[in-house]
Amino acid sequence: REQDPACAPRYWSTHRYSEEVIAAMDRAIDRLKVVLGMEGSRLLLIGYSGGGQVAALLAARRNDVAGLLTVAANLDHAAWTAYHDDTPLTGSLNAAVEAPRIARLPQRHLAGEEDEVVPPAIAFAYARRLGPKGGSTVTILPGFDHRCCWIREWPALLERYQPR
Repeated sequence: REQDPACAPRYWSTHRYSEEVIAAMDRAIDRLKVVLGMEGSRLLLIGYSGGGQVAALLAARRNDVAGLLTVAANLDHAAWTAYHDDTPLTGSLNAAVEAPRIARLPQRHLAGEEDEVVPPAIAFAYARRLGPKGGSTVTILPGFDHRCCWIREWPALLERYQPR
């Protein structure tokens, strides 16, 4: 059976945040805005876990983003792979490197105090890269880990923590 090149194993390992992946997501947002009749609208990008990395990378390349909200997000995959003593994501872009480009963008980064998959230190390291004028806030939520409590508490979290 022939494998679709768009589903190559590298896209769920070392290239999960590659230029091709982020460009495809960027095109998808453009298309959705047209389909929904929202061409002039500004966006609040929200990402959970690796989706936070994707959202931050998209924010760094788009001019229609009003804010960024991440949840238990892997915002620095180099620090994340080092923490887990895992293979570096050599074919991937890294939001931590792009952080200065969106330093003034309103951002909220939520992390679970008990998250061992993406520890809160990752969010703090990302926020430091934004510099002293960065528009970022990191909030640590007691009792939360990488999976627990996000879905159950999501409506209240979104209302309380979306960047303004």
